[in-house]
Amino acid sequence: MNHRSVIKSLIVAVIFIVVAWSVVNISDYAHTFHASWVVWTMGAALGAANALSVYAFVMAKTPEVKRPAVIGIILFGGMSGTLQTLLYLQVGAPLLAALAFGWFGPAAEGVLAWLHAALSDEVVKQTKQTAKQTVKPDKLTSTDVKLTQTPDTTNANQHLTPEVVALVNMGITPLSKKLGVSRTSVYDWKEKGVLADKIMERLPQLEPIHTNGTGVHQ
Repeated sequence: MNHRSVIKSLIVAVIFIVVAWSVVNISDYAHTFHASWVVWTMGAALGAANALSVYAFVMAKTPEVKRPAVIGIILFGGMSGTLQTLLYLQVGAPLLAALAFGWFGPAAEGVLAWLHAALSDEVVKQTKQTAKQTVKPDKLTSTDVKLTQTPDTTNANQHLTPEVVALVNMGITPLSKKLGVSRTSVYDWKEKGVLADKIMERLPQLEPIHTNGTGVHQ
């Protein structure tokens, strides 16, 4: 188990502790008006719903998901904080103390859920980035990439002129400018083994002159 996994596990443990704090406070206050075990479920629901809303907001990629998550944070977190604050005011706590104790639970639930979601999302992003770099070849940079000296298999049986050979061995950027094409095209032609053909096609004056064996040009 790596450090990230340990931290995430500890965050979940602390969230449970904070939710338990909220459950006890909310159920204690609600018991004043409704003396039933059901009030405990209300405290648990508010604490968990607040944490889940924050988690969903952080992980959401579209407004369609973020909007209800925000409403959940306001509704569940606000209700939890208000009820807990009222509990402390009921037992005679000063206003500032009541606010601090009352809003500690929902605030801690939200921040910890946010942190847990951010750590999880970071792993996903790093994995995708690594996979992208592994699958996709590096993009051509502005720095000239020298073409290799591998013979052009398509033209292996042809006598290339010195000018064509020089162009084949030229850097991608100057060659693309000379041929009036993109760098990507030059790179693709080289990969497909047709670079010399394309050079002579675009610069016919460099094409070698063939004879029919009698000295007559063809």
